Amino acid sequence: MKLYKYRSLASEEQIKRVLQIIKTGLFYCGYWESQNDPMEGMFRYFAVNPIYEEDLRNLLSEKSNLRICSFSNTVHSILQWAYYAHGFQGIAIELTLNSKKFTNLYRVNYENNIPDIYFPSHAVGQNATSILTTKLSFWKHEKEYRFITDDELLNLRPYITAVYFGMRIKDGLKLKVRSECENHGVRVIETKLDIDNKLIIPI
Repeated sequence: MKLYKYRSLASEEQIKRVLQIIKTGLFYCGYWESQNDPMEGMFRYFAVNPIYEEDLRNLLSEKSNLRICSFSNTVHSILQWAYYAHGFQGIAIELTLNSKKFTNLYRVNYENNIPDIYFPSHAVGQNATSILTTKLSFWKHEKEYRFITDDELLNLRPYITAVYFGMRIKDGLKLKVRSECENHGVRVIETKLDIDNKLIIPI
């Protein structure tokens, strides 16, 4: 399968991070509070007895220790190029991998409501991971996959296969990124806007 990480090149720090990713394959994993969705990690809980307050505390503790590294299943999204790649001036890093080999990789489920957790929470699927892989349906255009881990860095270097240039990327940044890609055997792909289908496509 193909996954994509949209990245901005708007600052020297962001440029440095992108070049480091291409060189090392290390992606940063952030805590759920650092995600851009204000509803991230929220859930409703129901308990028939106050004795389950400890279960709730354990669930919150489990959630607080988990980190997220997000990718999209599409490189064609105009909205994501606009939001996450600095108005088409950034890049998208492509991963090619077998999802079955990664037990910590999850497809995000898009629902109309935040998750419900019932205590006692021994039912299958009621845990911190299920909460962090559920988002409200208005995010579904992102087609998100998430690595859920307790590690700060995720090494995916063997799976980086291409870098897509946004159609507004500056020539100087192209040279920097292209050079790093060539040093590590990563393809570089230009993109353009397909006006008829409202998609960003490779050229």
